[in-house]
Amino acid sequence: MKTFISPLLTSVGDVVQRAKDAPPICWLDEFLEDAELKRPISLNRPLIVLLSGPPGAGKSLLAQQMCYNQAHAVCNRVQGSLPSLIITSETTSTALIHNLAKLGFEQRAVAQAGAIPARYLYDTLDQNGNLGRIGNHVGAPVMLITEINGITTKPSISTFTRQVKDAWDKALDNQVLMFDVPSILVVDSLNVFSDVRSRRKLFRAIRSLFPRQPSYLFLVLDTPEVEPSISPALHQDWEFIADVSIRVDYAYGTGDYFARHFEIVKARLQGHVLGKHLVKIVKKPDISPRHGWVRQPGAPGRLVVDPEGAMPYIESGGLFVFPSVHYVLSRTRTRQQLVYAEPIRPAVNWGIGGDYTIAPQRPAEWGPGDIAPLNVQGAPVRQPVTRDDWEGPNGRLNWPVEWCYELVGGGVLLNQCTAIIGHRGARKSYFAYQFILDGIANGERTLVLSFRDDPEAVRGTLSAILQAPKYVQYGLTALPNNPNNPEIIYQRPGYVAPEELLHRVITAVGEHNPTRAVINAVDQWEASYPLLAASPILLPALIDFLNVHKVTSMVVGVERAGGPTVGRGLTSQAEVVLSFEYCRIPWPPLLRPRASHGPVEDSFAHDVELLQHQQMWPSTSPKVVVRARRVPRAEAGFGRAVLEYLPTAHGQAAGLVMHPLAPEYHEGEPIS
Repeated sequence: MKTFISPLLTSVGDVVQRAKDAPPICWLDEFLEDAELKRPISLNRPLIVLLSGPPGAGKSLLAQQMCYNQAHAVCNRVQGSLPSLIITSETTSTALIHNLAKLGFEQRAVAQAGAIPARYLYDTLDQNGNLGRIGNHVGAPVMLITEINGITTKPSISTFTRQVKDAWDKALDNQVLMFDVPSILVVDSLNVFSDVRSRRKLFRAIRSLFPRQPSYLFLVLDTPEVEPSISPALHQDWEFIADVSIRVDYAYGTGDYFARHFEIVKARLQGHVLGKHLVKIVKKPDISPRHGWVRQPGAPGRLVVDPEGAMPYIESGGLFVFPSVHYVLSRTRTRQQLVYAEPIRPAVNWGIGGDYTIAPQRPAEWGPGDIAPLNVQGAPVRQPVTRDDWEGPNGRLNWPVEWCYELVGGGVLLNQCTAIIGHRGARKSYFAYQFILDGIANGERTLVLSFRDDPEAVRGTLSAILQAPKYVQYGLTALPNNPNNPEIIYQRPGYVAPEELLHRVITAVGEHNPTRAVINAVDQWEASYPLLAASPILLPALIDFLNVHKVTSMVVGVERAGGPTVGRGLTSQAEVVLSFEYCRIPWPPLLRPRASHGPVEDSFAHDVELLQHQQMWPSTSPKVVVRARRVPRAEAGFGRAVLEYLPTAHGQAAGLVMHPLAPEYHEGEPIS
């Protein structure tokens, strides 16, 4: 039995798949070993699922939503015959159906080719015991709801079973049903029965109601801490007999943040994911798929409910389950993909600049020839690029700034993370955004996750950088007309939970399949995102998730002067760490890197002049010094360089230029 709770949806309402041609991802199912509640055929009784927790936690809604999703699947021939019967003892069936309608649960199946004409929801008995709300509609009810008369009197088991059987028999007599037994029976709740202590009597009564037994029996029970009439020992008895026990609860966390969560305590006949999983109860969205909300005239409709919220794409309200950070990290650490992602790699010579993709594994033409052979003039000879240069195990990309290849002794490692840390205002974001623009110029899809700048500010910065001669040369003078490249996820400050952020990133990767990503300003977590800052494994989970889904990433954060690096696990997770800091150094007014002298001199720059100048001006200027703090396999080349803005023809700063520094080029104390 699949729960169909919280499927991942794209911005136009399509599902995000686990693998090619596989069913959509639903997080509650993902936390079960077989991606569903499994009832073995050999089990000669119902599979008993206990939902326990305090009132208001969402136990009843969870059971109702499972039944509704199964009814929807039956009517559209998605899954086999799983009709359900919900017995409510704490509210009227009319009120229950009215509440479900407010959440967006339909009453009638949409007419489709091959679909079973049926209504999803019925309340089968009114207060007088008469069949109600079914009328003469054609089709079979696949989700029936009835109530126990005399709610406040705590009926006996015999009264309860008689009313359940009457409701089902009357529905059977008035409709041409294809089912003679409900496959899912929900008892909501056990607290109202006066002789509920005799669990054997209750089960015998339930099993004798129908010619055949239900396949699944859901029991809803308030926790003993809230309902004194249910002793702790009795609660433990119910957990003992249950095959699957799910606790739905709520708690107050950091800053009195209210959060609902559920935990699969046990699953007797299958494995499950340990830990608590965040859930929220959300209202029905006002916008339908592919209709209603339009960004611009002529743009496609989207499912956006709140573009900056945790659940931007939902079809209906109800209980929403988020992914577990622990689950994602454990999956990706074993190199397992969560979503089906097929990033588009550009073909050689396909980019806007023609030969922009020509040498991802080779140094820039101004750099040393330690990989490419030299010609008679001492310049590196360009070699044909193979597919392995992009997708091989040691594939690399060009850095967005000249001389960075020589700084670290290699290119950007494909499908790995580069950490950009250092002082505020040291052009870290500028550097990372050029990495994004390189991907766009190269025909790739890109992703920006920002904790400081909103989408308008990010696009404004990218547009300013595009005025650099580099991008003018390659014909990229403006961002593409595609509003989703780069795809920008801006998370408003506040009490956003790690699971909510992770859900947005997973959905974006599943929808857009980016090849490059930038996570900018993670240092903002401590100041504006207390729940993110409190999670020690969120950042490693994000980095691992991007790596496994073939996304080359840069993560930008501020490093305190004399303190530890920002971001929990950032420098330990990154394959390359570049540090940007301000230092006072003597700096001549006119500089340009000299031509390459080959690998012997360029790789070991001791006593070798790397900068040429017309006149030495012994001034001490504040400069941004970039250091290769961590590089793969200790391949650092020069190890440090000065980073400056590159002025354009209009006199405005756009783009960056890097000047390498030899070991003999001394610098002063860092400027904090």
